[in-house]
Amino acid sequence: MTSLAFARAPALFNDEVTSQYGAQLTDEQIVAEKDREAEAYAEIMAMDSDAVDRESATHAEVTKSSAYTMSAFPGVTWADDSKCSFGAVRSICVSAWVVFLLMPTLFFTLTMPALQEQLPVDLTTFGLVLFGLTALFFALTGCVNPGVPPRPAPIDDDANKRSSHAWQSEPSLPHPGDAYSLSRDTNRYVRGFDHFCEFVGNDIGKGNLSCFVTFLVLLALLSTYVVLLSSWLTATLFMPPHPPWHLTPEWWRLGISGLLLAFLGYTLWNCSRSELCTGVLPLIMMMPGASAGMVLVVLVLCTTVLLPLVSDMISHTNAQHNPVGFFLVLPCLVFAVLFWGMSAHWVSLLCEGLTQKMWLRSKGYKRTRGADVDLAALV
Repeated sequence: MTSLAFARAPALFNDEVTSQYGAQLTDEQIVAEKDREAEAYAEIMAMDSDAVDRESATHAEVTKSSAYTMSAFPGVTWADDSKCSFGAVRSICVSAWVVFLLMPTLFFTLTMPALQEQLPVDLTTFGLVLFGLTALFFALTGCVNPGVPPRPAPIDDDANKRSSHAWQSEPSLPHPGDAYSLSRDTNRYVRGFDHFCEFVGNDIGKGNLSCFVTFLVLLALLSTYVVLLSSWLTATLFMPPHPPWHLTPEWWRLGISGLLLAFLGYTLWNCSRSELCTGVLPLIMMMPGASAGMVLVVLVLCTTVLLPLVSDMISHTNAQHNPVGFFLVLPCLVFAVLFWGMSAHWVSLLCEGLTQKMWLRSKGYKRTRGADVDLAALV
């Protein structure tokens, strides 16, 4: 702006001389005035250049001294603002807890008693301990401090004048440091920020990453435990010599099964093309063993649809022989495939010294602002 103003100075000055003196000036006087104009303009430009050089040198010195001489974002949440828990109660988090408590409860009350009678060892106690540990680390991941720093002291007056913005009404606070990243979901700085997990309702960072990985491993073990025992119980109910359930492959049952499978395939195809699936599936398929797990899940899904139609398992249901364990196989298998892959993924990230945020960036993933579903937030 200054340079533009001085660039017009000679022309303006010449116009003033002409209008003031007009024809009274001789050619020599006009040349002398233009010489003085040129000298004055050169001096002004030299002063302006020195000021620009000094400003650039000051900016370079400040930038070199510290990357965070500027203030932190206004309105962020600090550790002092959290009372008893650092997690948030959200709908997805509540739903995750409901599913987590419901399925093992159904398994231990309706499936495990009949199965334990056939087992030589006490696997019920083992399962209950595994369930309790998983619930403990689920709660710890959602409640402990993920690495949010305490509220720092305000920046001194001189630094405030340099770093505060006109729209800030409160004193500027210093940035906590380059080890901290801002979580947009919770509006707080987190040390070693990895991602925000919707299922636990908390950021994942340096403070709770070990709890998070332990939770993933324990949940994968619990899901595998339920899948294996429920599958074994379902198989024994069809085994001779006196099976309580029998296969009844009648033509009309097979016809209905074929129609249901066709409808199921059509539904899955439409789901795979929806906005939700096209956003989530690519990230899931990046997990270790995702392809093999997806094939296994599809096979079990078809079995879950077909077996009740081509057998008498529904009509011959009682307290000892109920299909609860059979219907638990599919969702628990999905959890086992998903969380074993996630466990292997995060263990590899820990070994490589990376975070989920860095890994997603290396894969070219960019979060869309205002999107309804965020991939990184789902895990």
